[in-house]
Amino acid sequence: MKSKALPHPDLPGKGLPRDSVYRKRQIEVAKQLFGLMDISREDLEKRDRWMELGFRYFNAPAAIVISMDRSLHYPRPIFDIGSVTQNICLTALHYGLGTCIANQGITYPEVLHEFAGIPESKRIVISIAIGYPNWDFPANKVVSNREPIENITSWVGFE
Repeated sequence: MKSKALPHPDLPGKGLPRDSVYRKRQIEVAKQLFGLMDISREDLEKRDRWMELGFRYFNAPAAIVISMDRSLHYPRPIFDIGSVTQNICLTALHYGLGTCIANQGITYPEVLHEFAGIPESKRIVISIAIGYPNWDFPANKVVSNREPIENITSWVGFE
């Protein structure tokens, strides 16, 4: 049975502003993904199945849930957590594993607190699906556009 409860992650968050370049990029990736997965905008059943797959960490054999102590003041530790998350993913890649950093699986933290035995003193921040990738799975063909590095970087002293 599907819950009608709205997501309520442990950390505050807002969606991307509608008119931002980041929201436009998010939509571009979603269109590409849904096209590869043969999910039309009107096909609510397939869209629901895709959403459920995200809550199951895309059927990965394992998920890593990263948390922080509630006594730490948000957003201060987020940079450190991002660094840990990236290093986990890079190390996994070194061993032939694939990862998917996911926030969908943490939007109902009470489930993770109970299921994984995470104490209430911890605030769930992010999760990583991990396993051997299935490169034939259509979603793994998505290629997101990136801002060219010269548009976002200032090099000083490297002439």
